[in-house]
Amino acid sequence: MPGGSGIVEQVAKMATTDREQASKNRDGLEGKLEKFREILYSTELGTLPIDDVVCFYANNAYFGGGNHGVEAAAQD
Repeated sequence: MPGGSGIVEQVAKMATTDREQASKNRDGLEGKLEKFREILYSTELGTLPIDDVVCFYANNAYFGGGNHGVEAAAQD
């Protein structure tokens, strides 16, 4: 997902944003609250082993063709 500068930020965005809302630009208070939730989640993710963060990313990232996660992309 665009917008995060690293894998932790990407995972935070994936975990706090609905897939259909992820591509929409949020302005105003709603956008600020969403960004704040991402920051809080990123802080918590920073305490996890990086392997867990990468695993979550690999199983939830969009890989094109409507596929979310490595397994779905590999089967397509």
